[in-house]
Amino acid sequence: MKFRIGYLSDAFCDGRSKDFFPVFFTAYDQHRFEVYGYHTGPVDQITEVFSAGKVCWRNLTGCSAAEAAQKIQADALDLLVDLSQGGTSAEIEEILRQCKEVRIFRNPEEKWCYTPFVREPDYVVSAPFLAAGVLTFGVCGRLPPEKAEVFIENVGYLLSKLPQSRLLLPSRFSVICNQPVYQQKLQRKGVRREQIVCLSEDRLPYEELDMVLGLYDLHVYDICRFADHAIPVVLQAGQEAQNLQWTMQQIGLGEFYTRNTAAYVQEAVNLARNHEKLCRLHQLLRWKLHDSALMDVDAYMIAREEEYDRCIFAGKRNRVYDELVIHLDDAQ
Repeated sequence: MKFRIGYLSDAFCDGRSKDFFPVFFTAYDQHRFEVYGYHTGPVDQITEVFSAGKVCWRNLTGCSAAEAAQKIQADALDLLVDLSQGGTSAEIEEILRQCKEVRIFRNPEEKWCYTPFVREPDYVVSAPFLAAGVLTFGVCGRLPPEKAEVFIENVGYLLSKLPQSRLLLPSRFSVICNQPVYQQKLQRKGVRREQIVCLSEDRLPYEELDMVLGLYDLHVYDICRFADHAIPVVLQAGQEAQNLQWTMQQIGLGEFYTRNTAAYVQEAVNLARNHEKLCRLHQLLRWKLHDSALMDVDAYMIAREEEYDRCIFAGKRNRVYDELVIHLDDAQ
């Protein structure tokens, strides 16, 4: 008899989380488990890829929490796994609350396996600053309005210390840097206008980047995706996601998970000045990612399935105990 495992998420579609989900539907032990997928978010081409596999697929988009819970419970699962990342949404939480007949398992926030939909088979190692003669930074993450002034201070320090460098800003940051008060601050620090390039879109051009400054609300996906293109990321400690430090350590970037703002900017400056070290990172970072625990599919699923076993059998033991108590009560 196979155990029935269900995976619930609103992110089985195009988005940052999609590259952490294929492992659940392709690398499981098919002799022991029967897998179900439950999707509550928008349906697109990525959703179709998930649903086209060997798993039993249920699109719950548009269903109420009660309807979704009814459909899930009708599949008589042994375990329902919540794959929410960065906190469970109110919709998913309500569905879980109403699945009273199903044992729930929440995938730990720090435990994910990077299995990208799009591979880079023709990847070529490069160091853009060697080709262009200009060292190029990018920024990734979210910039809260109250942190804008600190960000401008950091940018001013970075670019003034590295006059032969430039910063590529996704379009969402352009509004901030184009404000006259911030432009004046940058000019007073000696930053030239051509050192800051405001892009017309939010996507950073991987092929032009030498390194990335991570801001707020960075996701493990962002670090993995940049590493997959051999681009190192410098982060400040205290970011919301607790698993970012572990991720950085797994791919050899632990030293760039810095303790405070001053160390954060200085580490970026030091790395930019150390061309030999930067070149070495561009040569090795992608392969470190692919050889790390972040992409060890077999080990990851063995560990997850052991957790599923413990959870399922704990529930079965509890049920056996309850049935025994009922039987003894009836006998008395």
